[in-house]
Amino acid sequence: MMKKIFKKLIYLAISVIMVIKIPTVVCAEETDTIRNAQVAIVKNVLDDGSNLKDDLHPSDNTSIQNVSINITSKPDNYLQITSIIDNREISIIGFPVAKSANGHAIFYKTISNNSDFEVVNMEYVDNAETNMFFKNYRNANNGILKLYLKDLSSSSRDYIILECFDYEVKNFSSMISLLPQDTAMGAWAAKEFIPVSFDWIDTTAYAFNNNIQRTYTVEYNELALPQTNTITLEAYCTYSDIRIGQMADIIYCIKITGKTMSCPRNPSFNSKTESFLHVDTLSLRQTTVPNAAFVSTSIDGSVLNKGGSASLSASIGINAGILGASLSVPVTFSGNSTVDINNTYKGYVNGRNGVYVRSIKTKMQSQYKLTQIGQYFEVRSTIADFGNVAKSNDSHKAIWDIGIINADNMSTQNKTIYHNVSIAIKG
Repeated sequence: MMKKIFKKLIYLAISVIMVIKIPTVVCAEETDTIRNAQVAIVKNVLDDGSNLKDDLHPSDNTSIQNVSINITSKPDNYLQITSIIDNREISIIGFPVAKSANGHAIFYKTISNNSDFEVVNMEYVDNAETNMFFKNYRNANNGILKLYLKDLSSSSRDYIILECFDYEVKNFSSMISLLPQDTAMGAWAAKEFIPVSFDWIDTTAYAFNNNIQRTYTVEYNELALPQTNTITLEAYCTYSDIRIGQMADIIYCIKITGKTMSCPRNPSFNSKTESFLHVDTLSLRQTTVPNAAFVSTSIDGSVLNKGGSASLSASIGINAGILGASLSVPVTFSGNSTVDINNTYKGYVNGRNGVYVRSIKTKMQSQYKLTQIGQYFEVRSTIADFGNVAKSNDSHKAIWDIGIINADNMSTQNKTIYHNVSIAIKG
């Protein structure tokens, strides 16, 4: 019976790996070995994971077992893990799909034959420092195979933490050299638990309102240690004064300039360029100085396209007002026009019935995301003077509305960045 299950799982694994085209190192032969593993069965875990710690912090909600596991290493680098835990059989196949930034951890995609269990983490770390549950068992000269399961059959939040300290992945160096880097695959706690803290910090080097930097930091509990992820956004504005009766451009851009992951005493989780935090939604609301109005808008950017017909597009909403009034940035906008990259929207109507397009909202369409350092979204608008008189400096106001998503569990936080730049209308 077990052999039939294994054959089915292997077929599924091969099908998946063919689709994602992960390179493999072919081993000479299949190996089958029995090893001892330490198992922690942790029940009634809190939403923030604060009572899922380690063997240095004993708890009444945790029971410890020593079990035998059968590990089969296939010629194509799949690992089959079978065991009896808590009187239930587990059969897991894992296939390597990514590595950590420091090159010491392999992360696995998994298939389980037991619907009671969801694999939340499977990784192998060579003889490097790493976080673990059984900190008293680690021998610095050996690798560690981690298999963390969530018990879906339980009415409470229960986990099974399995760690094997005397197993070695063959051809580790060759596999690491071929696998793509994706350290965020090791951020299992960020998928399972709610944050214990988060901050939206001004990290601007200088107090210039046309160049603003914000860092969003979120922290999770991971086996008694803090797991921290960050994303840094820079928003800047390029503008000029307007000549009487003339036009000028005002350009707003927001860019990912930094991402990090860190966990003390867990270098295989650390990265200076990655985190699971992405910009999921993005819009810019802006309002002109008195006597000026919008006449055109275009967009530019480098984004992740999740299925749009254009490489980038945005919707445009308007809010008309009296020409000479000093206005706040509105919340509501009318209209549903669209502008694609490399095109210019010129549909603003000014002067009809004495009102002008004083405020606009440019929203990146939902299929586009900012996920990597260097990706950006830019809004370029042309504003014109319709008053034909000189006016001293006043504020052109703008607000970025930013939806930051945890790509592991799809939870979101809404943040804002405010711009107020001084523009005069000069003779």
